[in-house]
Amino acid sequence: IYGRPCDRIYHVLVSPEFEKCRDFWYPPRKSIHVTLYDENGNPYLKETRYAQVSLVPMPFISMRDRIDSDLFDRPRPPADLLASLVRDDSHGLLVDIPGTKVCWGKREVDLSPALLAVYAWFVKRKKDHCVSVERKACGNCFDCYVTAEEVEEARGEIRALYGQIPGHRVLEEMSSSGIAAIDQDNFRSYCSKIKTIFIKELGTTAVKLLIESSGEPPNKRYGIPLDRQHIKMVI
Repeated sequence: IYGRPCDRIYHVLVSPEFEKCRDFWYPPRKSIHVTLYDENGNPYLKETRYAQVSLVPMPFISMRDRIDSDLFDRPRPPADLLASLVRDDSHGLLVDIPGTKVCWGKREVDLSPALLAVYAWFVKRKKDHCVSVERKACGNCFDCYVTAEEVEEARGEIRALYGQIPGHRVLEEMSSSGIAAIDQDNFRSYCSKIKTIFIKELGTTAVKLLIESSGEPPNKRYGIPLDRQHIKMVI
């Protein structure tokens, strides 16, 4: 995927008799004897000058010039790179609180009220933060990402979003380990559940929609990588 148009990929083939020889990798400049084995497993010596190496060209499609330049800051998984090739404007993210739905293009993801509240909070933070700093596009900006501790401190905001979702359970009737008392531990559990559902419903195209983590403890932060230009939220 990173390959330039001038790059080539080859499969290296070597004579079958030398292929299973542990002492042979490539013919040395000065021919030497190596131990080979015949069909019956009997050893015999043969010079490496008799080994024939062939390069078989492997076709590939270079996508380097179509990948967002922001993705070249570090090695990325193939799913991230392929997701960036989606240019269809219909592939936007819609988070609809009154409609209790999350849509990616024409595909809908079914989240429970608790998961929807957590996800909606991250989407709202990205939208609100980018507006406050007058940033039109996200690019390599991760300023809207937060720590697990900050998520716990935003418990009231998440509860408020949850209360706006039609069909939600009464907060007072919920357990102390649920959305009513979200903390750093069950927050990570919510992220894992959201990821499982998104991947199941959308496949690898969901990679930009997930609540991802960036950095290492104790500086690990969480956020949604999708550019705010492709996000619409209805509250």
